Amino acid sequence: KTIPELRNQNHATRIMQLELCTVLMINIDTVITRVLAFFRSIINLMKNDDAVILKTYIILKTYSENI
Repeated sequence: KTIPELRNQNHATRIMQLELCTVLMINIDTVITRVLAFFRSIINLMKNDDAVILKTYIILKTYSENI
């Protein structure tokens, strides 16, 4: 292969890597948001003492099904 061809190929792979990174970052963002919301809901439940264990169990159950 000629040098310009190789250069174009490298550029294409670099663009693909960047796109992949962007997709991964977006996914990581959604995961972090979900986890934060999950912890927030647990903390809110702990403020209400009545049936905390039951509510936490329900949240854990629904959360594990959502993943």
